[in-house]
Amino acid sequence: PYSEYSNRFVGMPDVLKDEAIAKEGLRPTIPMDRCEPWYAELVKSCWDAAPEKRPTFDHIASVIEQHIEEADAAAALSKQMSSQLSQSGSS
Repeated sequence: PYSEYSNRFVGMPDVLKDEAIAKEGLRPTIPMDRCEPWYAELVKSCWDAAPEKRPTFDHIASVIEQHIEEADAAAALSKQMSSQLSQSGSS
């Protein structure tokens, strides 16, 4: 996941590489072309250097549940609209 930093750590033992990554606060790049913005923000919030600023598990679960519910509602609406269009087209 840290391939964008690979040139900085050439020849470095994994233990030292991991320590350097942690000390510098390096994080993998989130591929925004394959990730919803809300999810990227949630992931980034989990990486906060100050543990007290990181979200609780309950908050993480709540955010994910909210987006699942929104996706389910959007899918149901899409299915309903598709069904209505096919019914109106067959009359």
